[in-house]
Amino acid sequence: MKQKKKPSKPLDPRSVFQFACKFAAAEMHIRSRDNPKAAFMASPSMVMSAFAIELFLKCLLVLEGKEYGRIHSLDVLYQKLSPKQKRRIEEVWDREARPKVEKLNQQFGLGPSDLPNALVTCGRTFEHMRYGYEDPDRQAFYLGELPTILWRIILDIHPEWVDG
Repeated sequence: MKQKKKPSKPLDPRSVFQFACKFAAAEMHIRSRDNPKAAFMASPSMVMSAFAIELFLKCLLVLEGKEYGRIHSLDVLYQKLSPKQKRRIEEVWDREARPKVEKLNQQFGLGPSDLPNALVTCGRTFEHMRYGYEDPDRQAFYLGELPTILWRIILDIHPEWVDG
């Protein structure tokens, strides 16, 4: 006999935000200048950063009253956001992160520096980096500034969430 699936209760956006903050903070700690193992831990750090981005995007979607299903691809989640929210994120990205990405592009040829296309290039990092030993060429991630940007944008919407 098949059991009926319980109706899922609506997600609390603050809970999603708090969970995202934990992964973003852990990733920042790994990447800190004080960590002598930062280079060794780069791949796990990128996985955590990608996961934090996923969670922050899902928080924004919940705040907009939108559903996202079982989607994990960053570019697909991003495209579900309202045009106003995407503009807001892209403005901050263009001002704060894009110049750094363009500089890295000159050195390493990473990929497009505009956010929508960078999200396509790095959209499945959570999966690709976890299995990086299978296909090292699929490991592309240069969205390291995005978790902090999304964190701040959410706090602009809900400043009372500042304590986590």
